[in-house]
Amino acid sequence: KKQESDKATISAFGDKSGPVALLRTNRDVSSARWHRKGDYFVTVSPKAMAAAVLIHQLSKVASQQPFGKMKGEAQLACFHPQKPFLFVASKEH
Repeated sequence: KKQESDKATISAFGDKSGPVALLRTNRDVSSARWHRKGDYFVTVSPKAMAAAVLIHQLSKVASQQPFGKMKGEAQLACFHPQKPFLFVASKEH
């Protein structure tokens, strides 16, 4: 869903609680996945080069870029269900 500006917006909705999160970005986000504990989520913006994968922490209202360089265009990222691992799939690797 596009806002009046050129920034993309993704909104996740709960059952009856209304919006859970609203994310405004400078790039199109192709994927957003939640961590099982609920405080973190990871987004993938394939065309964003090194910033293609970002981890966001809701409690601190902060984001971090886990990779300085990406080999290939990132397609999908998700957290391991029990261990502190982040899986990233790209077109090349």
